[in-house]
Amino acid sequence: MATRASTPAPASTRASTPEPAAKPAADREVRLILTANYDAGRTGIAYRDALLALASRLRRATAGVGPGWLGWLAIAITWLLAVAVLRLGDRHSAFLGAVQLPPTVGLVLAFALLVDVALSDWSPGAGDNATGVAVAIGLMRALDVTPPRHLSVQLVLQGAGEGGGIGLRRYLAAHRREQTATNTIVLGFAPCGGGQARWWASDGRLVPLRYSNELRRLCASLATDEPHLGAGGHRGRGATPALPARERRVPAIALGCLDGRGLAPRSHQTADTPSSTDPGALDDALQFALILIDRIDRSVGSWSASSVEAGRTLREKRRPSLR
Repeated sequence: MATRASTPAPASTRASTPEPAAKPAADREVRLILTANYDAGRTGIAYRDALLALASRLRRATAGVGPGWLGWLAIAITWLLAVAVLRLGDRHSAFLGAVQLPPTVGLVLAFALLVDVALSDWSPGAGDNATGVAVAIGLMRALDVTPPRHLSVQLVLQGAGEGGGIGLRRYLAAHRREQTATNTIVLGFAPCGGGQARWWASDGRLVPLRYSNELRRLCASLATDEPHLGAGGHRGRGATPALPARERRVPAIALGCLDGRGLAPRSHQTADTPSSTDPGALDDALQFALILIDRIDRSVGSWSASSVEAGRTLREKRRPSLR
């Protein structure tokens, strides 16, 4: 298995490709990129269980369609700008003062939380996201033994995942000519240290983007066929390792494990140590991903076969008649 550095530090990535299977990797129709970020995030009050539980209840109350934290900040700023415009017209009523208070308090608290996070220590990062890296590497080893027939698999471990996925962004930009939306699929692995297997239906801190319809359909059918995995969909409002690919319109989806609150246990907390991770959760995530890749491979194979048949039919129609 070959490994190479594809981008400079600190947003470094590592890419590797398994040995050929039924046909050379270069001749296979679609590239499958397995990716996870290996950097640890900071701790802070914003990641305490009490605040996370409150955010989780709010997300459930809005059926997962409400804005994320960045969206709420944008709403608060827009709210205050509207009040400021009204005040420019010499409107200084007590009503405007009352309307101005909630977003002002919210922005002050948000600023304090952001400063606290910036000054806090780094988390151990065992669950978030060493477990995602472990699942991606485990998948690569399994596919190295039995490679897919129609997929050329690459492993991309990205740095600066906490900084907007800079590592994967640089990798995709550097390979934009040969890895396009028509021949590339990206599976991103979020924390898998506890809870049950999940796939992300959408993600994004400000404007949520839906992941690939076909990949979501395959995940849903897999969850129905394999109920013992307890897998389900999740509407995210953050930034999983697959999001940079989705933003480039590359077919992508994120996989991971979440608890009953829809949260990655102990993420960005000092308790996120190796001893706190659940091996069963990693096994479930690995099994879910292996079955999903098999279904992706079969789906790509059937699409390729039908395309070849369509091309053959078209050539037959264009062939001059000998009669």
